[in-house]
Amino acid sequence: MHTLRKMQLFDYLNYLFLIGFSCLMLYPLLYVFSISVSDGEAVWRQSVKLFPIGFNLDAYEAIAKANAVVRAYRNSIVYTVLGTTFTLIVCLLAAYPLSEPRFRLRGPISLILGLTLFFSAGLIPTYLAYQSYGLLNTLWVITLPVAFNFWFIILVRANISMIPRELKDAARVDGASDFRILLQIIVPLSKPILATIALFVAVAIWNDFFNPLLYLNNSEKFPLTIMLRRMLIRGATGEVVQGNYADTLQAKSFFRQVKMATVIVTLGPILLVYPFVQKYFVQGTLVGAIKG
Repeated sequence: MHTLRKMQLFDYLNYLFLIGFSCLMLYPLLYVFSISVSDGEAVWRQSVKLFPIGFNLDAYEAIAKANAVVRAYRNSIVYTVLGTTFTLIVCLLAAYPLSEPRFRLRGPISLILGLTLFFSAGLIPTYLAYQSYGLLNTLWVITLPVAFNFWFIILVRANISMIPRELKDAARVDGASDFRILLQIIVPLSKPILATIALFVAVAIWNDFFNPLLYLNNSEKFPLTIMLRRMLIRGATGEVVQGNYADTLQAKSFFRQVKMATVIVTLGPILLVYPFVQKYFVQGTLVGAIKG
């Protein structure tokens, strides 16, 4: 009984800690959202502390009318979708043969690919390599390099190795090719790990600003993170948002609301996608811990 009470007390304290920690993490997001939808006068007077004061969507309307922001948003979606798709395709096509004992070169190839986890060419050689391949200032420089991640290949290979060989052997007896086995057996049974990898890659590409800043020179190809960086660091909100604004406190407050609205718009897709892959997340992350 005494041990049971200790466990209950620990559970209560753990719940309180997690609730407090969650509130601490949610406060910045709620504050940013409140600034973006509050009345301009309340923002100007710095009266918004937690919840919105008043309600208006002028900042979001300004973002919707800003061609640069809309174009950057579209670019981010394209980069994220293509990069995630390429990563999943490469992982499946590489992990399946590396998991097959029939493939005699899987050991040496795994060793060579494994070296990429410990050694990298460096920033300048990588830049020169992309330049020689003609990838600079194209969408491929953002979407292709991220697809070749051996750690993700290891996770998919571990997942495929856990699938009973009898399923694959039965399919081969029925005349199924390796490509058909991959599509009809491996892929359906690998949804948890594929969903987990897709989430990791999508978040990484969506939030990445260093690679676009380094490898993209054309402003029309900038993703949303670069546009947000310009607005937050360089103070170029007036250049992005259409309209004539005088250099007044009200205008500066409105620009602040636009910045906060852009942050919310940037976070929106990731927050909306996560609930749909959450059920696969824990199951997928356990794969690498059970068998490598």
